[in-house]
Amino acid sequence: MLSTRSELQRLYDSTLPEGEKRRGKADIFGQMRAEYEPLKARWGGDSRYDRWFAGELNNARLAAVVTYHDLVPGFQALLAERGGDLGAFYEAVQQLGELEPEVRREELAQLARNTKAAAADPPQGSLFFRGAGQPMNPSSSRGGQGSRSRRYRLARSG
Repeated sequence: MLSTRSELQRLYDSTLPEGEKRRGKADIFGQMRAEYEPLKARWGGDSRYDRWFAGELNNARLAAVVTYHDLVPGFQALLAERGGDLGAFYEAVQQLGELEPEVRREELAQLARNTKAAAADPPQGSLFFRGAGQPMNPSSSRGGQGSRSRRYRLARSG
């Protein structure tokens, strides 16, 4: 789907006449649908996406799926930051929801980037414990994550 999004963006950015862009868009979505069957076969026939691909493929449906997948890592990192505490996670999500959409998206992207960086160079033990069983303080400052004054960070448990 990411390649479809990129192809569509190139098409929309082109200087082609609108009619050709519409035909190109239909071709790109047709290609995505055609690529689904071999992918499904590699998944052992998993049919959970059949209904989605059987429906009308359009920019809005593609954007919803891509946005969801783009944001999941940030939400996973937020839950991990809260030590798996769903109450604290929901409170943080509610506070994130009060931010402007672009700020919210950047916050989630930053959380995901920080998680990737931590995974590349993990501390001893797990994400929540350092060294010889010394617990990390979830409200401690973490380099590169920006100011703790961000509204959702103030709700950290710990």
